[in-house]
Amino acid sequence: MRAQPPSTRCGGRTDLGWGHDLEGAFAAHRAHGLRPARVAIEHRGAYTILEPGPGGPCEGLAAVSGRFRYGTTRPADYPAVGDWVAIDGDTSANSATIHAVLPRRTAFSRLAAGLRTEAQVVAANVDVVFVAMGLDGDFNLRRLERYLAVAWGSGARPVVLLTKADACPDVEGMRIAASATAPGVEVLAVSAVSGQGLGVVAARVGLGTTAAVLGSSGVGKSTLINALLGRSVLATAAVRDDDRGRHSSCFPLAG
Repeated sequence: MRAQPPSTRCGGRTDLGWGHDLEGAFAAHRAHGLRPARVAIEHRGAYTILEPGPGGPCEGLAAVSGRFRYGTTRPADYPAVGDWVAIDGDTSANSATIHAVLPRRTAFSRLAAGLRTEAQVVAANVDVVFVAMGLDGDFNLRRLERYLAVAWGSGARPVVLLTKADACPDVEGMRIAASATAPGVEVLAVSAVSGQGLGVVAARVGLGTTAAVLGSSGVGKSTLINALLGRSVLATAAVRDDDRGRHSSCFPLAG
C-alpha cells in the first residue's frame, strides 16, 4: 500500500535532537546544497521526514534517490526511523529526495527477510529506551532479561517501566523483583489511569532526547505515550482474555 501524503505542517517543536556532533558529519553534504532532516515514519518505498526550520519542523514525504538505491546493497544502509538524512527538494510539497544517511549513534536491528541473513535497522539514534512490562499479567522476568539485552545492544540507555500499577496489589514487591533482574537500571512503576509515575518518566525525556518504548503487545505502550503527551496520537486497542493486545494500525503525528 502506498504511503498517503501527510497533512503538511510547518511549526511546533524545533529541537529534533540535532547536535554539534552532527554538524561535522553533515558538513560535506551541506557543501553540496543538501539539508538535514529526520526520518519519523518508514513506509513501503517512502519515508515521512521532519525538516528543521526557523518556525519549527516541516513534515512531508521523501524517497531515496536513484543513485542511493542502486549504490546500496545492505538493508541496514537504508534510512530507518530516527535517522538523520541529507535531502534536497521540497519537503512541504511531499517531494523531498534522500541522498545519504548520517552516521548512527545507536541502532535497533533485526534480521531482514530473504535468502541471506542480514541485519535491518528498525530505529536509530535513540537515547533512552523504556522497557514496558505490565503488572496485570504480563510480568515475566525472563522476558524482561531479553528486552534489556536488546536495549543494551542498541547502545541506548534502558529504563524499566512497570505499567498498569493501578491494577497490582503489590507494586513494591514487583519493583524489587524487577530491580534484581535489572541491576543498574532504573525501575519505575507507572499508571496511565492514576497518573502515577508519569511526571518522573517525562523528566527522563528532556528537550532533544529521543526515546523508544519496547514491550509486548497489550502492555499499554500506546496508552502510556498518549498520557505522557496529554493527547491521543496513537491508536489503542482492547486487551484479550489471554493478556495479548489486539494489533492496531496507527499513523503517528509529529508535534
